[in-house]
Formats: sequence, structure tokens, C-alpha cells
Amino acid sequence: MIDCREFERALRAPELTGPTGEMRAHASTCRDCAAALRGALLLRLGSERPGDAVTRPGFEARLRARLAAARAVAPEPDWNAAVGALRLPAFGAALVLVLCSAGFYLGAASTPAVDSGLASLIESDPAWSAVLSDGAGALLPTGAEDSLPQEVTR
Repeated sequence: MIDCREFERALRAPELTGPTGEMRAHASTCRDCAAALRGALLLRLGSERPGDAVTRPGFEARLRARLAAARAVAPEPDWNAAVGALRLPAFGAALVLVLCSAGFYLGAASTPAVDSGLASLIESDPAWSAVLSDGAGALLPTGAEDSLPQEVTR
């Protein structure tokens, strides 16, 4: 009995006219090879030709003329040229973006840091700095600190 590799090799052989007994036995046990055999048989159906069949003289010239005529009627778009035409503007735009980004980065790095945000608000606000200090007396009028309970003044 043959294995799948030998089955594929035998199936692709140009001299194969039909499946052999070994190929049929293997295809009955292997689902993948059975599908391949069915496909090969369907492809070969109606493809028989005599061994002495040759093309008529001038076939290549006629084919080239027909292809040239079809190309003249409906020219195919040249995608390579279209992509090539967009290449230089895309590189230019990328270069401008890189230079702008580098300029913004260097400009931001050279300016002194400005305190902004929540931390600078708390540090500059006298009420918050009093809350964060050790004593709560800075928020109260003078003398009111003595009237507070001991737990609050700690």
C-alpha cells in the first residue's frame, strides 16, 4: 500500500491515465487523498488529446497580435508607476513631519520648566500650605488655637 506522498507523486505524473488499484485502495482510507483524486479526475475529464497534436504555424504571432490589440483598446493601469509617483511626495511629507517634531522637541527642552498643575497650586496657595503645615493655627485667628481640642492641634 502506498502512502500520501507517493500518492501525490503518482497523481501528478503526466503519463497517468487513470488511478491504479493501489491509488484507489489508499483513497478509500484517506479522505484528503480521495478529495485530491476526485479533483484530478474532474480536471482530466475532457482533456484527452492525441499525442501528435501540435499548434498550427503562426500561433505565437497571432496570439501576440491579439494581446497587443486588446492592450491598445483597454490599457492596463501601471500600478508601479502610480506608486512611484507617490513615493517622493510621501518621503517629503515624512521628512517635514520629522523635522517639525524634532524642532518642537528641542524647543520644549530648551525652555525652563514652568510649574503648573496641582502641585504648584497647593504650594503657592497660602490656605493649602497652612493645611499642610504642622499647626492648624495659621488658618485660625490668633488665640483661637488654645480653644481647640488637643486632637486637632496635633
